[in-house]
Amino acid sequence: MRLRHPNIRPALEPVRVRFDGNDIEALPGETIAAALAAVDIVAVRRARSGAPRGPFCGMGVCFDCLVTVDGRPGQRACLTEVRAGMDIRSSQEVDLPRTAPTTSPAEEIACDVLWWVRDRPA
Repeated sequence: MRLRHPNIRPALEPVRVRFDGNDIEALPGETIAAALAAVDIVAVRRARSGAPRGPFCGMGVCFDCLVTVDGRPGQRACLTEVRAGMDIRSSQEVDLPRTAPTTSPAEEIACDVLWWVRDRPA
């Protein structure tokens, strides 16, 4: 996240990116999540329930900060570095892959089991 203090000056000139049609300034080298947080934008998508979601884990493990970057959906804002001219869009809903329900009962299969105990005397 970006530190705010009157005596701290950015080492590089800010770049401009667009988030949901609005221009924002970002510092080269920071992530999309950090750039958005610096301008007080913390919700980057909506869950199926309509609840706002934003960066949670900060290391790409969760799916809460997914955005669309230059037309590519499912990009993690916490890992994606900003570039000048990026078009970033919030995501309304994320469809995670789901496993199909099993329609038939599981089949029982008999098998032999090898039992081995370490350092067992012969």
